[in-house]
Order: sequence, then C-alpha cells, then structure tokens
Amino acid sequence: MKNCCYLILLSLLAVPASALELPGQVRILPVDQAFRLTSYWQNDRVLVRWQMPPGYYLYRHAFALSSTDGDELVFRLPAGQPARDEHFGDVEIYFDDLTLEAGVADVDGVLIRYQGCADAGYCYPPQQRRLSAEESLY
Repeated sequence: MKNCCYLILLSLLAVPASALELPGQVRILPVDQAFRLTSYWQNDRVLVRWQMPPGYYLYRHAFALSSTDGDELVFRLPAGQPARDEHFGDVEIYFDDLTLEAGVADVDGVLIRYQGCADAGYCYPPQQRRLSAEESLY
C-alpha cells in the first residue's frame, strides 16, 4: 500500500504544473502566448500583427506607437468590435487576428504599447515591445 501511494505521488510530480487545472478554474495563458506578436518591415512602413486564441482580445484605445526617440507615430487599425467594458466604458476590441500599419520613414525602431484581456475575467497589464527592422519577427 505504501509503495502504491509513492507511485501516485511520483506520477503527479511528473505532470507539469501548467497542465494541472482544478475543476471550475480556467488556465490563463502567458501574455506572449495570448497575444502572439509578429512584425514585418518594408521600406518606409511596418506591419505589426497579433494573433489571439479564442477567448482573448485587445483594446483599441490601448494602442500607442512611437519611435525609439520618443516621437509619436501615426498608425492605422481596422474598426474594432464595439463592447461595453466595466472599467473603460464603451470600447472597441479585437479578437482572433489584428494588423496595425504605420509609416516609419527615417525610424530605426519603434515602441509599441497595447493591452488585452481574457474573456475569463483577467486583464493583462499594459505591454510595451521594442521592434526594429533588423529584428523583424515574421
């Protein structure tokens, strides 16, 4: 009997902690898995793309883009899906896939800021990433 208990304990320790979920609890993905970011630089523009699994979304109002020198850059986003947020009020959100486009003439790199949440009720803190043409993420 004692050996049986040890075998059960050892088998539980062999399972990664991320795979353990208690009934009624939802597993929240790490931010870089929830909002997979890639970038593509071409001449004087950059395309930044996020891919999100079902149940995750980004806020339109949370996007900001600047050069690494601190100059704010103009960018384009498609229209988002209207939603009512308990903290931010009326907002636009993006599910599944989103591409931001910006002009980056004479810019060596950019800082991109964004924020998103999980439908399960968890909102990630605002994120900031540095992107450059030499480190395109596609």
